[in-house]
Amino acid sequence: MDTRGKTNADFRMDVTETLARHNSHFDELTLNFSRVNDALQGVMAELEALRMAQSTCNHDRDDNPFATGAHSHDRPSTSAQSQLERSHTTLKLNFPTYAEEGDDPTGWIFKAEQYFEFQNIEANRRVQLASFHLTNVDGLPENFLVGCFIAGLKDEIRLDVQVKQPRTLSESISVAHLIEERNQFQKRTNTPIRQLPTTSYQARPQQPSTVGLLGPPPKPSPNAGSYSEHVRRITGQEARER
Repeated sequence: MDTRGKTNADFRMDVTETLARHNSHFDELTLNFSRVNDALQGVMAELEALRMAQSTCNHDRDDNPFATGAHSHDRPSTSAQSQLERSHTTLKLNFPTYAEEGDDPTGWIFKAEQYFEFQNIEANRRVQLASFHLTNVDGLPENFLVGCFIAGLKDEIRLDVQVKQPRTLSESISVAHLIEERNQFQKRTNTPIRQLPTTSYQARPQQPSTVGLLGPPPKPSPNAGSYSEHVRRITGQEARER
């Protein structure tokens, strides 16, 4: 009884410590997200100030009668438009490096999505571009790598891999390959085969009756069988006597 009581107490203590660590980690994530949000607000404010300054500069240039192209006040200046385009393309916006964010992937993902949207990066190129900036991420626990790998699998493969409960990344990759090969084999074997038309037995259609033209068909004579029974072969002497 004493040993069991100590085990339960230790278990409760471990659960309490685990919950405390999770709460602390959640507080850190909340703080990091707040910092990222504040930084984003600052960037947006700087962009808005830059846009307003550019708009004011273009407006003053259009009002100057000695400026180039000042005679066309009713239409937008092409030089102003080209300058706006150049300012947009020359704006220095670097892709965030994961090492700069420490252990907080949420802020890094948020900045990466903002970069993709601002630079109009195609969806099929985003993962490859992000992989170029994953630096200094050594020493990650194995369960973290397994979780990231399983989360990126297709639904038809992910559930089966989770059922197998792989413990290492290499085991997860092997299980995923086996499940994928099995699914492909099932698709090949379960391809719909062109079904042949089902033929049900039908009675052979009877010949049309010709009673009206030729009359009923002749019926076999009842004495036809008995006639062959009464025929007897005669001998040579009987033939000569006849």
